[in-house]
Amino acid sequence: MIEGGSLKWGLFKSSQWTALWLFFIVQTILSMGTYTISVVAPFLKNDWNYSRTQIGSLTSAIFLGALMSSFLIGWITKKSNPKKTTILTGFLLGTALVIFPYSGIFALSFIAMLIAGFSYGIFNPTSTLALVHWFEPRKRGTAIAVKQTGVTLGAGFSAIFISYIISHTGKWQYSYLWIVVLLLLSVFCFFLFYEDVLPSEQQKGTTENKGNWLTILKNRNVIFGSLASLILAGIQYTFAAHFVLYLTNENKMSFSITTMAVFIAQIAGSAGKLWWGLISDFVFKGKRKGVFITICGLSTIALAGFGFVYPHMSVLILMILVSIFGFTSLGYAGIFMTFLSESGSSSQMGTALGIGSMFMYIGILIFPPLSGWIADVAGSYRYVWFGLSGITIVATILLSCTKEPSTAAILTENEKIL
Repeated sequence: MIEGGSLKWGLFKSSQWTALWLFFIVQTILSMGTYTISVVAPFLKNDWNYSRTQIGSLTSAIFLGALMSSFLIGWITKKSNPKKTTILTGFLLGTALVIFPYSGIFALSFIAMLIAGFSYGIFNPTSTLALVHWFEPRKRGTAIAVKQTGVTLGAGFSAIFISYIISHTGKWQYSYLWIVVLLLLSVFCFFLFYEDVLPSEQQKGTTENKGNWLTILKNRNVIFGSLASLILAGIQYTFAAHFVLYLTNENKMSFSITTMAVFIAQIAGSAGKLWWGLISDFVFKGKRKGVFITICGLSTIALAGFGFVYPHMSVLILMILVSIFGFTSLGYAGIFMTFLSESGSSSQMGTALGIGSMFMYIGILIFPPLSGWIADVAGSYRYVWFGLSGITIVATILLSCTKEPSTAAILTENEKIL
């Protein structure tokens, strides 16, 4: 898969796994910087008198910026290599994080979060594409899954880190400055120790079909897979926005039980990303379609189970439900990105990942407010969970209409010959 690619570390050459850990570290720190609004929301309300609507709009600004960047991913990956792009995204996010804590004006805060989302939206597909070039199909799912765990770990570390800085300094603004320091250190290490690797097709100088949006839109794997990810991403952020309220207000559960449920779901999500990557690589020998369909099927069961939650429900049963949900609906991203990256030629990968990211962010922007509106009209979140369970059936049907990515089929054929 890779010819001549290497990482340089002093006088030694390192392996593809060093590339993975460098991307993982940057992904984690970028996520720490991006997922901060929910943690500092009380300070935005008390110090700057931002309304709840304005605070919610800042989160929307992040995903709006990411959606905007998804339109440019195909062009960016053709014009710039992953090393330059990663360094650029790090400095863009760092600039936004320096501006935001001292803005105090909603319009400026919104612009800062828009820039943060834009930079974050560029890094995710760019780093995925780089790992596709670094890893052969048998290890690719695992590698991308490891990188994606940096998203949930970074979000979790963000809450802990900010709380620690505030408790020791009394200034929430300082936490952003420290995150910027960590971000610059990670980008500096990336600059020193990472060297881009080109796919063998580019190294040989071939100029096979350059993927464009029209060509990619005819690829049913990309379109159906992206529609499925729109649904799963929307469900993921609907859970983040409404599940705590569902348990505490509607089912009168204690805050400790609720926070435990959310924590377990997030941990299960991180474990799920690794599990699905390992399973697709080493059990199904590089095949992704069946794994993706399994994720959607199990998500259907967990979401339907949420609709049957009641005030005096066994805590054990609740934790089992959120574990299944986290393992699937929160753990799908790695396998989705691998599936998408393998569904076209190497020249089309950047555009395919850009389209997939665009669909994901559309789902994130639409599902949470729509679910809140449905709950208000219906008077209960139960109908929301039942409805989402039905929509995951649609995602399962869409995925069943796709075909196994060609790289997995090629790998299987090679093994038969050997």
